[in-house]
Amino acid sequence: MKLFKRLAIATFFIPLILYIFYVGNLFLFTFLGALSLFLMFEMRELLQNKNINLPKITIPLVFMILLFGIYFDIFAVTIFLTILLFSLNDILRNKFEHTFAKISALTFSLLYLIFPLITIYKISETPNGNWMMLMLISLIWLVDSAAFFVGMKFGKRKNIFLVSPNKSLIGFVAGIVSAFLFSFLLAFVIQKIFDENCIFSVYQKIILAVSSGIIGQFGDLFESMLKRNFKVKDSSNLLPGHGGFLDRFDSLLFAAPTLFILLKFMK
Repeated sequence: MKLFKRLAIATFFIPLILYIFYVGNLFLFTFLGALSLFLMFEMRELLQNKNINLPKITIPLVFMILLFGIYFDIFAVTIFLTILLFSLNDILRNKFEHTFAKISALTFSLLYLIFPLITIYKISETPNGNWMMLMLISLIWLVDSAAFFVGMKFGKRKNIFLVSPNKSLIGFVAGIVSAFLFSFLLAFVIQKIFDENCIFSVYQKIILAVSSGIIGQFGDLFESMLKRNFKVKDSSNLLPGHGGFLDRFDSLLFAAPTLFILLKFMK
């Protein structure tokens, strides 16, 4: 039953997400806005395991921060104002217990969850940006599959990362190798079949592979570290058979900002 739910959700969401990333614009913004709410909801629930209780207003607040970050380029200013408002709220209400923990958790959440979503939209606005984001999300899924199946078949040396004991060395390496192979293959397919004007440079193919195959895998490990710290198996049960939204997009939260930063070096 669990496998059926997992396949059903994947069958529905994978084509939908690929389409959204390809179309971009309002479709992508709406998707990122909804995703920001789900991610913040899960993070708020996780933080409660450490007795850090962020107010419920934090959940819709992240959507406004995403909006200002995308359209007005004032993400850092918005973070500062948010911290200021939370601090003033605790000062005026004389509720100073756990203030530092709450503000630190909020700042971390905005940087970890919302900044990557902003970079996704920013990348989509660049030349061939929609195709690039489509490649990135596809590469992340392909890397995850290659690492899993190769690791399951040939992985004997495990426990290389204590935060994820089942991840093997050969699986991790297979993920990196597959990222480079599929990066060049997908770029070729896109140009020859879908859009002859979409030409990726060798540098772009390499940074797509690095972002998905190396940094993306560390994004997965980072979320595993968080879950171990919070003593939970999944970030939530919002996606039956898949865990939570954070479980599904953990690699992207590291890969997208990396790609965004590396693309900046091209200018």
